Amino acid sequence: MGNKTSDLLAAMEDNFLAYFTIGLVPLPHMQLYSDPELTWAVSSKLPSWNTVLRTRLASETTAARVGAMLDRFKTSNTSLGWLVLPSTRPVNLASYLLANGMKQVENRPHMLADLQKLPAHLYTPPGLTIEFVHDAASFARWYQATVAGFEMSPSHAQIYLAAGGKYGRYLRCQHCAGRPWSRAGYCYYSGSLARGAGARLSLLLLAVID
Repeated sequence: MGNKTSDLLAAMEDNFLAYFTIGLVPLPHMQLYSDPELTWAVSSKLPSWNTVLRTRLASETTAARVGAMLDRFKTSNTSLGWLVLPSTRPVNLASYLLANGMKQVENRPHMLADLQKLPAHLYTPPGLTIEFVHDAASFARWYQATVAGFEMSPSHAQIYLAAGGKYGRYLRCQHCAGRPWSRAGYCYYSGSLARGAGARLSLLLLAVID
């Protein structure tokens, strides 16, 4: 794998983790913990979002740290998810998690593209419309697309309603002057594609602002 591809993979992983650390952790009920080996987020309101985000364990300490982390959540009778990403160390972390009773619940593919190599004019299907999330109605469409696209249960999706009050007012971004429906470096978009009489497909875009 060339350095360029490695850089893209690292950037994709950083962007994925920023979704948690920038987009969700600032919520009042979320708390972020970190040490040189582990970073994890805990919700006092929505325990299904308790997640170990980053793992950099030495082989000789993996068993003890994994066991201690899982015991902490078992003792409090709360759930815990554990991300296994390309940068996760050790590379066989999954075997330790499975040995301690965790189950693999999903394995979604991630895709990337070098934006500098995209053609100047991208093909878009006829009838595709993309809108910036700017009011209650557009937030409702964004929320619907998010829940459907990620196949989220109603309880798991509650974090987005908690993030925005009734209509997503928390999605507020200091970088987007005049765009109050963004939050912490993210601009939210939703899209639809008309198919026949009244049928719709939905999409979700997240634009990260440096």
